[in-house]
Amino acid sequence: METPAHLPPARPAAGADLESDVRFLPLLIPRMTAEQRARHFDRLAARIAQAPGPVAARLLGEVLHHLETMPAGQQERLVRGYADLVAEGHGSPATLSRLLLRADPDVRATVAGTAAVAGTIAGPATGTGTAAGTAPAPPVSAPPVPVPGRGAGPPGAGDADGPLVALVVPAGLSADSFLQPPIDLLLAAARLRRAGNRVTLVDNRVHQLPPEQLPPLLGDPDVIAVTTTPYDHIQNYFLDYRLRHSFRTVDALVERCPRATVVVCGAHGTVRPDIVLRQCRADIVLKGEHDTGLPALVEAVVEGRPPDDSPQVCVRGRTTFGPPDDWGAIGTYRLNALRRTGTPAYLDDGEILPAYDLIDFDDYYGDRYVRNRPVRQYRWADMLATRGCAFDCSFCYNFWDRRVRYREPGAVAEELRHLKADQRVSGVFFADFHFTQRPSWVAEFCRLVRENDAAVPWTAQVRSDAVRADLLAEMASAGCVGLWFGVESFDPTVLLQMGKYRDLDISAEAVRLCREAGIEPHLFIMIGAPGETRDTLNHTLARMHDLRAPYCGVMTCTPRFGTAYYAQAKQQFPQLGDDFYGLRAVRGLVGNELRPRDLEEALAVFGRREFLYSTDAPRL
Repeated sequence: METPAHLPPARPAAGADLESDVRFLPLLIPRMTAEQRARHFDRLAARIAQAPGPVAARLLGEVLHHLETMPAGQQERLVRGYADLVAEGHGSPATLSRLLLRADPDVRATVAGTAAVAGTIAGPATGTGTAAGTAPAPPVSAPPVPVPGRGAGPPGAGDADGPLVALVVPAGLSADSFLQPPIDLLLAAARLRRAGNRVTLVDNRVHQLPPEQLPPLLGDPDVIAVTTTPYDHIQNYFLDYRLRHSFRTVDALVERCPRATVVVCGAHGTVRPDIVLRQCRADIVLKGEHDTGLPALVEAVVEGRPPDDSPQVCVRGRTTFGPPDDWGAIGTYRLNALRRTGTPAYLDDGEILPAYDLIDFDDYYGDRYVRNRPVRQYRWADMLATRGCAFDCSFCYNFWDRRVRYREPGAVAEELRHLKADQRVSGVFFADFHFTQRPSWVAEFCRLVRENDAAVPWTAQVRSDAVRADLLAEMASAGCVGLWFGVESFDPTVLLQMGKYRDLDISAEAVRLCREAGIEPHLFIMIGAPGETRDTLNHTLARMHDLRAPYCGVMTCTPRFGTAYYAQAKQQFPQLGDDFYGLRAVRGLVGNELRPRDLEEALAVFGRREFLYSTDAPRL
């Protein structure tokens, strides 16, 4: 199979051809027959076996992103190969556990009992203060177990004879360093109960069960809603094995719960419902805010009314789709366009408390940083105070749109008080895209937190150009302990092409102001943006070394449907087609002259997090 046209040629350095061939697999796979794919995977695996152990583990892990497209026999061979690498000290036991979770049941049963695997799989981590990335992997499988007390809700919550709605989060839909409660489904559950429904919730990120073992946990539901993107990941939605596993979860529920209507929610169905309905067997795609959209949809389904009289609802076999626009999405995919006109600026959920009784906070954790290493902090919560971002960064899918809607500050302060006093959480992350867009709202919220003794350690995301000393002092006095800044890059060339900050020193100033206020600054860094070179990457490394601010796992700039960055990627790579996975293949390569090997080298350097405290900054 030849490399597609328009792909950048691989560098002649040793191993670079293999690096590129693995990277561009998502563009090749849709053009191959099943037999061609199987042969191609075997050829790649044979070449990978000749690489040094750490490189082989990384590249084989990338190939196994496509595990679901392989026949069972090939799955077994390649997973065994990865297990051998893990046993030799390469690769990741957690990755191996996730691979087994996604494998065919027969493969899982066969491989899980091998000696190479038995020594690498352990039970889930417990307690607090666990270093992220070092916790034992979750179990490969476990028998279906009841979830005590979950689903019925407190007395008076919903109608005892009402329809049963099951809410499901597939395994894997989170980052490695944190796992936050599914605030979207907890809000949906509260609204569904208020409408007279019974609700059960299964967060399979916690249970880590194979999809075929989920139905016994759900009861006999009338409607099953599966999210592909919890709200804390909505703008950078998944484009890898996690999405494939979500679709496999949907298919297992359709097959094993034949009475239920299965609905898919999240960013993927909002931007491209046509792809979602093509790649899984769901009955309906619900676009937009599923926490507010599910009650009306469930009512229509239960009453047998056509549910497709809303721009939010796409029904298999009945909804027709127009062509994608220049941003690769099918309208309408921005929230304010989906909502009715005349929507008030304040959200109408002041009286809605998320259905926290459906989860155990001991299952969830956030991260604090010790010498730039994320450390797990259990009994962690997340909240939404606002929806929307007035800015439109080219690489970000602005799910909520640019018109910002606010909750009443008193309602947010009261929810924070509840999490502190009644749920005994250790910390809270505000999943708002940009928390300080309206300083007067933030100041009023902070005042109410202080007056009501609601302060619990919390963090939020903000832009570097949206903090000032007096506001930071207010936030610190109300419990703010950390802020995440969307820095992306410290190089002026890259920043100017991004159009993000006009003042090229604004991020360094934000870090300084935070520290003066007693708030820990954290950085979001993105590599491979337009204009990026090895020199610009070195410049960013040098500035980060000077500032010594902890940073999240470094992201690679990735085009997504529904973003302006996709239009730029499509122009450079015309073969980007109607699937999500191909977008990941060109990550970090749009609008610059970098090659996959440059990006992998940069990620390896950023991965050595202690460089912030070394004498000299590293260089590529």
